[in-house]
Amino acid sequence: MRRSLNELPALVHNLPPDRLLRHPGEGEWTIAAVIAHLADVELMYGARVRLILTEDRPRLAAYDQERWATRFWVPAHDVDALQLWIALRRINLRLLDSLSEVEWNRIGVHEESGERTVRSFVVGLDDHDHSHMDQIRRIAGS
Repeated sequence: MRRSLNELPALVHNLPPDRLLRHPGEGEWTIAAVIAHLADVELMYGARVRLILTEDRPRLAAYDQERWATRFWVPAHDVDALQLWIALRRINLRLLDSLSEVEWNRIGVHEESGERTVRSFVVGLDDHDHSHMDQIRRIAGS
């Protein structure tokens, strides 16, 4: 997750604004939309981890990322989304740095994927980062 904190801004730093908003193809997200999605996910994962740490086996709701995209993503604010993602990532990393081994293994119950530990959410988030950064590289190169 720390690597992503440096890698994502570096990936998009030199891209012109029109490149961030260019649609790569039918049904695909722009780079700006991917960044906004990453900020949404960082927000949700951070909230889920906080619930797991403060409640016993909390129920964790799923959310529809496509509906969030159409409701909350505003292309003109793509820079704001990157700054939001950076801030949330830093805050979440500070929290994760403070966890004990017991806390890493606390469990929440996700409505779609069942029991999940804090550790499994963090591993999933790291995998999610890399998948979308590969997507950004592909879009930026096309």
